[in-house]
Amino acid sequence: MVRILILVAFLSVVLTGCVSPELQVEEANPIEAVPINNELKDYIRVDPGSYYIGSDDGVLDKRYFAGKLVEAPLSISNYYSVPRTISIHYTVPTDVGEGYSFPPVNAVDWVTFPTPEIEVPPNSISKIMVVLEMPEGEESPPFWEFWTTVKDMSQSGMVQIEYNIRWRVEMKD
Repeated sequence: MVRILILVAFLSVVLTGCVSPELQVEEANPIEAVPINNELKDYIRVDPGSYYIGSDDGVLDKRYFAGKLVEAPLSISNYYSVPRTISIHYTVPTDVGEGYSFPPVNAVDWVTFPTPEIEVPPNSISKIMVVLEMPEGEESPPFWEFWTTVKDMSQSGMVQIEYNIRWRVEMKD
């Protein structure tokens, strides 16, 4: 039974964290929640699984350069019948996409979260904002990647799931 639960948890991370759908960036308020109906229960979903910033293929700002501020929402879907506390923080990647570099050391200071922890009501979707602002005069590789980690703080037990969201940045002057 434990092996089945671990397999289901692994598949939910793989299947929900790897999709990067086209989306419209909208104002996100982490306090407002949208109800959802779904037959599947007892899991958290984070969308999208990756963002492209400054890329012609991306959905966020076709040009990114030092001094520019970018804000983007992550949708957190709570398919549990109870509220879940969700946290988000900056993470240095363990690997990066082909053609991308690891983030500059100072990038940890450039990525902020106006609300680093939210409570998502049962069977609803809330948004959490991520802000990237690289100060003017800072330097970085032309293509670099950082991650944000989303965690359900309501989890208990030895195995706990975290969702790593890829943020790929293409610098343009």
